[in-house]
Parts: sequence; structure tokens; C-alpha cells
Amino acid sequence: MSAFRDPSLPASTRAVQLVSQHHGLPEGEDVSILLAASAATGSLRKVWKREAKAHHLRARRRTIRLEEIPEAQFPVILEIDGATNFVVLLERESESEYRIQFPDSREAIVSKDRIAEVYDGTCVFFTPLKKTDSSSDDSGSGGSGGGLKRLLGPKSSSAKLSLFFNAGLIAAAGIMMVGQQEFLSRFESSSLLMVALSVVAGVMFSLGAILLRREFFRANGAADGVDLLCAAAILPLTVLLAGPVAIPLLVVGLVVAAYLFLSRRLGSVDSRLSSLRRPLLFSALLFAMLGVIFGGATQDPVGIVGVFGLGIYALYLLMRADRACQESRLIAIS
Repeated sequence: MSAFRDPSLPASTRAVQLVSQHHGLPEGEDVSILLAASAATGSLRKVWKREAKAHHLRARRRTIRLEEIPEAQFPVILEIDGATNFVVLLERESESEYRIQFPDSREAIVSKDRIAEVYDGTCVFFTPLKKTDSSSDDSGSGGSGGGLKRLLGPKSSSAKLSLFFNAGLIAAAGIMMVGQQEFLSRFESSSLLMVALSVVAGVMFSLGAILLRREFFRANGAADGVDLLCAAAILPLTVLLAGPVAIPLLVVGLVVAAYLFLSRRLGSVDSRLSSLRRPLLFSALLFAMLGVIFGGATQDPVGIVGVFGLGIYALYLLMRADRACQESRLIAIS
């Protein structure tokens, strides 16, 4: 008896069996082994991985909008009704209709709006194991390295312009810091007023850079991809220029970077990071201020400019890069 006809198996196992058949793969494990695999506890992601392996497949569970699922990756499994049920997305019939298959093998043509009503936003991509032996594993990066390279593209004018934009800002910050160092060398010590002016100068620099970045590069994935690379260079540079006082900003940056590369969202799905962008920036400002006060940086106004200027701007670049990372993962899967 085929697995999708056996009522003793859960819907997830039967759905994976259907995907395996669409890929033209041989029958999976026998029913007793499939029952043991489906009965094992664990997160739903682990369940998909176990059941896919039993059917000679590799599973990747990702968050993505329905209309952005690459047709080249069909069939995929959609989680619906709070992941309590599943359907196999077979093909796109038209701009507003899809052909789907239920776990009991019944097929139907359903409107996109109707699917969207019950679709949880999470689908499972499957690839035959024999084609993925040399590919990346089921990590959050989803092959983001090759995807990011293709996203940027050698002919992307926006990517090149963003690179020059960020390089110019770094150079401007360096000139400002060197000029301030020359100015301070005329005095025996740094006054509290000079420290306050340094904080204002750094904050104004970062805010001005952020506003310029938002004005010239609106919703551009290639430019955001360059921003990610620039932020990875600016944060260590900030620590080098400002010293230990910049370490709290580096820690915040590492947390944001970890989220970007471990996220399983694809395409234009709104990430949690986008809603937390402002609170994170304000928190970074607070960390920077505490670092200045308790880190002994009150005698180093140049370092203060580096922290509040380059450091805050680099964090902003990291947080803007979430869409670029999602697009690169989608390209890599496609």
C-alpha cells in the first residue's frame, strides 16, 4: 500500500511521499519505519528532515510569501491551519490559481486568495538527495553566499554606487576624526564641553549618513547587499579607532549578523528585525553612551566620534540588509 493511502500515517508523511513520487524517486521506507519516524518527537523542522530522508529527499523549511515561491522548486509542501495540515503545491495554473494535492492524493485547482487564507507563511522545499550531496546543509544561511553574489551582480549600478557612497562616508569620517585630533592637540586636556561636542558631531554624522542612504537607495536589494559587506568592515574599523569603548556596539552588531544568517525567511517577507530597527538603534546609542561614561573614553573625543558616527551607521547598515539576505537565500534556492 502506498504511504499516502495508509490512514495510519500522519498527513505530513503522506505529503512527503507524494513529493517523492513527483520527483520520480523509488519507494521510501516501509510503513513500520515511517511510523517510527513520524512518531519521533522534535520540532516540525526536524520532523520534515527525518521524513524527507526516509524518502530520499532533503528538506528545507522556510518562511516565504505564496506568490514568491519559485515555480522551479515545485512541488513544495505548504503548512496550513497553524501547521496542523499540509498540502502539496504542484504548479501555477494562472496568475490567480494553483493546482494543489491533498495528503490523500486528491488534486484540485484552488484560487490564490483561498490558499492565502489558510497558508501559514511557511513552506518546505524538497530536493532529491542525489542532487544535493555537494550543496549546503539545512542551515539558516540557505546558501546565502552564492545567492548574495548573484544578487549583487557585476552589472548592478546600484551596488557600485552604494559601494562608493559608503567608501566616501568612511573617508569623510576619517578626515573629520583626524581634523578633530589636530584641533585637540592644541589643548592640554579635553574638556567636558569638547566631549559633548564630540557626541553631537558623531550622532549628527550617523543621522546624516542614514538619511542620505534612505534617500538615494530606496528598497534596492543590490545596494543593501553592498551595505552588508560594508558594515562587516566598518564595525571592526570602529573598534580599531575607538578602542574598547566600541565593543558593546560590536556585540550588538554580532547579534544582528547572527539573526541575518540564521533566519529562514525568504523573499520580501517582513522580518522581525524590521520592526525592531528603531529600538535596536536607540539601544545601541545607550550602549555607546554607557561605554563613554564607564569606559574611560571621556578623554578621547576622537574615539567618541568614531563610536557615535561610524558605529551607529554600521549597525543601521546591518539592520537594513535583512531584505538582501532573504532575497539572496531565495535566489540560492531557485
